[in-house]
Amino acid sequence: MKKIVVVVIVLALASLACGLQKVTPTPVPPPTAASLPTKAPLPTTAPLPTQAPTLPPSPNLPSQSTRTLLFEDDFSNPSNLWSMNSSEDYRREFRDGGLLMGIRPTQRDAWTGLNFNIHEDVQIEVDAVKTAGSIVSDFGVVCGMQNSDNFFALTAGPDGYVEIFKYVNGKHTEILTLHDQPALVDGPNHLKATCQGSTLTLEVNGQQVATATDTSLKPGKTGVIIGTFDEGGVNYVFDNFKIYGLGTQGSSVVPPAPADTFTGGGELLFSDDFSNKNSGWDVYKNTGYTNDGSYRILIENEDWEAFGNPYQDFPDGIVAEVDATVVQGHAANGFGIICGYQNVDDFFALLVGTHGFAEIIRYTDDGRNVLKEAWNVPTNPNVNHVSVSCGNNNLVLYVNGVEALRTTHSALTGGDVGLIAGSFATTPVEVHFDSFEVRRLAQ
Repeated sequence: MKKIVVVVIVLALASLACGLQKVTPTPVPPPTAASLPTKAPLPTTAPLPTQAPTLPPSPNLPSQSTRTLLFEDDFSNPSNLWSMNSSEDYRREFRDGGLLMGIRPTQRDAWTGLNFNIHEDVQIEVDAVKTAGSIVSDFGVVCGMQNSDNFFALTAGPDGYVEIFKYVNGKHTEILTLHDQPALVDGPNHLKATCQGSTLTLEVNGQQVATATDTSLKPGKTGVIIGTFDEGGVNYVFDNFKIYGLGTQGSSVVPPAPADTFTGGGELLFSDDFSNKNSGWDVYKNTGYTNDGSYRILIENEDWEAFGNPYQDFPDGIVAEVDATVVQGHAANGFGIICGYQNVDDFFALLVGTHGFAEIIRYTDDGRNVLKEAWNVPTNPNVNHVSVSCGNNNLVLYVNGVEALRTTHSALTGGDVGLIAGSFATTPVEVHFDSFEVRRLAQ
């Protein structure tokens, strides 16, 4: 029996980089988590960019054969998306184009996770090689992580040992263990872990080695994990980490609203083709007019949003339209229109991303609040026509003339409008906007 069921938390951190002791119930003092870079404020004349939410899901896909890549990292560039705190007993560092993880003590697990949630079923692939220590050790991936005490893990070891388990309130619970699986080697191994519905499946080097079910499985954060048994001093290096969205978690996938076509508005209240660089829009770092007659928002920070306003005032009940072109960046992006803008802490935004995720959000003093989400919104790879209707407590988002999402909110009033863009796990993201119009909402 390689795993000991009784465990306690060793690193009691909110961070996802944690270690659990499998035998001795004496906590080890936690290391200090590395601080993230400080995000400098913008000039006071411009609205502050606001940190974006966790990574949104990809479209609802019918099968794994059409899975969507949500995130990938070859670890060639160190990223603050990973929790990388280390101590004397645990090593987590980017080294030589890989993610190095190490454990000195025996009978321990340690893992590191990405700092964003995924809201759908996933398939995770990663390469791993043991660079030090006994073959009687294991490595793998985690999925469905709600916090550092509650997650699922699918692991394998160079000696042919395979385990699927979960931590529930910090307690290790075995789901399935197998021995002498021939697909594993004491060298580089390629893992593919599928967390779908209530089923967990592990493939090693192209061969399925284990599958199990657990009805408590649900989407969450993901990451990688290693473990020691009777011998410590183990190091593993991970590379080519990829997350694919399967879009098949019924409880978390919200279908798009019934489609309707955009019929436009009435009286023209405001328009801008951005040919005049003095038309009044915000101009600050990475946001402003371009030389080719468009308005640019460039995002260089992960999980970030920025926006610009023309400093106008409109009554309740407007429709707005714009052409948005993603000039550079991963498909996991977001771009759209702001309405009902009062100040940087009080406005609504309606966005869509190239990957087909759409959302209606409200910013308040409490931050970014998602009012409604939708998946599987048809988009174009480059230029998309975004239209919104804001009035009479109704917010509707249209993408390329077809309704993508709608909701209601009693706090919606008149105010300024604006343009907004955001990044998720991969940067830079650059969006150019053109042909912006605001019309009175037709009665």
